[in-house]
Amino acid sequence: MEENIEIRSEKVRNIIGKMPSILIRYGIGIIASVLFLIIVGSFFFKFTPSYEVRAQVFINNSDTSIRLEVPQKMASLINVGTPAFVSFDNLNINEQQKISVSVNQIESMMHVGKEGAYFYAYCNIIDCHFIDKQIETDGFVSAKAQIFDNETSLFDYVISKMFVR
Repeated sequence: MEENIEIRSEKVRNIIGKMPSILIRYGIGIIASVLFLIIVGSFFFKFTPSYEVRAQVFINNSDTSIRLEVPQKMASLINVGTPAFVSFDNLNINEQQKISVSVNQIESMMHVGKEGAYFYAYCNIIDCHFIDKQIETDGFVSAKAQIFDNETSLFDYVISKMFVR
């Protein structure tokens, strides 16, 4: 049962000398072309990344203020004028009932808590979609906020996530 095949035997020379089948030759080319098109397409595909952070909504009489807790690693993404949406955790709110805000001030002091280090970003309300509803709270209410970054290409986003720590 044991065949002793020498490197220079006719069988080995026959296998090495054969051309690969047409499927293998064109298949490698097609796979390389598709990968090339995906990489080139990622330069042109633009999107706006968003990040979730905690928010606190303070309502005193008719004055409402919103404070975002921006994690330390995301602080470089936030500037004055950065848009965000705020939605409440414990309310059943649909997409049209979010509070649209814009960052107007970012504290330079870093705060450290149980969940890590963060900065406070204070926001102005741009648009509130609570149709004919009054909001009243006892002190402050926790909420979720979604902060939007600048538009970027998919290629730049992937490269920045791979190499920037």
